[in-house]
Amino acid sequence: MKDMHIGKLIELRIEQIGMTKAEFARRINRSPQNVQDLLTRTSVDTSLLLAIGRALGYNFFRAFINYSEVISDLKKKGMNAPSDKNNIAELEKALAHITKEHDKLKSELTKLKKK
Repeated sequence: MKDMHIGKLIELRIEQIGMTKAEFARRINRSPQNVQDLLTRTSVDTSLLLAIGRALGYNFFRAFINYSEVISDLKKKGMNAPSDKNNIAELEKALAHITKEHDKLKSELTKLKKK
């Protein structure tokens, strides 16, 4: 997997949606100083990243997807891998499938947390 700086990705999302860092800090129940430290990190605890994603309306976990593994998994499930000819349509189908699987897992996780 390529090197990724999660703090920079979070900061870009904050800027993209026009949220202030103070508002972001409030939404994730952290101090502004803690947020500044967070934006310099290259890694973040998964539960915190989930809260950050909710606050910013973005699934940061998608940034970690290894697409070659996804394509391999799609082939195993009988779905076509993206081709050069109709790459966009195939990627949209793959994304829809991944999103559906993600939603199922999210629902199951929510049910487990309630138990």
